[in-house]
Amino acid sequence: TAGIAALIAGAFVALVRPRFVVARQGVSHPFSDFREGWKAFTARKWVVAVVVAGTLSNIGASAAMGVLGPLQSVAALNGAGSWAVITSALAVGTVVGAVIAGRVRPRRPLVLAMLALGLFSLPMFALARPMSLTVIVIAALIAGISLDLFSVLWDTALQQNVPNDSLSRVSAFDWLGSFALSPIALAVAGPLVDICGISTVLYLAAACAATPP
Repeated sequence: TAGIAALIAGAFVALVRPRFVVARQGVSHPFSDFREGWKAFTARKWVVAVVVAGTLSNIGASAAMGVLGPLQSVAALNGAGSWAVITSALAVGTVVGAVIAGRVRPRRPLVLAMLALGLFSLPMFALARPMSLTVIVIAALIAGISLDLFSVLWDTALQQNVPNDSLSRVSAFDWLGSFALSPIALAVAGPLVDICGISTVLYLAAACAATPP
């Protein structure tokens, strides 16, 4: 199914005929591009601050959603069925969040975006205790809404405040910085559970996800 979908998507892309031509400005060097992108990224302290917050949030989220949540569902809830309901609520929340994000016009979008990012920690705190499945599901729904709200507001802020000739490079460092440590979080979550216990590590993950810039 995925292969057929990819072929169909490729066919549609092949039919696209761009109506503009990008002017060639000489051959760029990867290291020069990297250096220029780094300068454009670090010159905007507000971008760096949000990326640092995103890095911490993704450390907590990766550990919780990839390792700790399923373990806690088996240990304290009803196993895989409970985790399926929790993740489904998170997915539904992202759809609702996208609709809400398309309608809100906040006066200070980055403030709202960072508050929304912090709310993504709610199901982690709820799992750490753990609370009832109903409470955790509601927390996951709110987290999904807040995640898409943050994503839309953040992407909009980048597009409105970063020049077009620097946007792709700044976005690249945004993605790199935000997710670079996520694999490490997945790797160490299990051993930390053996040392500290699952609730303690979930509280730690939740604290990372709730940390403001």
